[in-house]
Amino acid sequence: MNPSEIKEFRHPLGFVAVIFAASLVFTVLIVVAINANAPNTVLGILVFFAILTAGALAESIRTRVLLGIDTLDISRLSGRRLIRRRDIEEVTWKKGSGAAVRTKSKKWIKIPPIIGYNSQSMSNSIHAWLMKGHLP
Repeated sequence: MNPSEIKEFRHPLGFVAVIFAASLVFTVLIVVAINANAPNTVLGILVFFAILTAGALAESIRTRVLLGIDTLDISRLSGRRLIRRRDIEEVTWKKGSGAAVRTKSKKWIKIPPIIGYNSQSMSNSIHAWLMKGHLP
């Protein structure tokens, strides 16, 4: 497998842009609420949603699944996990619970959901990547 066959799954730019816009709107609303002497409950709600959308923005930018030359790279805001191809025993998906891989140590690792890819297509892509590595 050559480097041009590396496949990366990320959230679409449009999805990230919508979250960015929402975060920006809540930030502007906080400034407006402060200048208008809005009640503390209104300000608290706006701050809550500004923090929530900022966190969602960071998570959507950081989340990716990379099918590398010999490793599955799962990156999220909470951390990064590299799994060697030879350590993956099985890949599966279930409606409503997403895709997951099982390592040879019998540990299940959940694949983060990526907008634009359902669990079945993600599972099929990982399975095809695994099979490419087993060819002579």
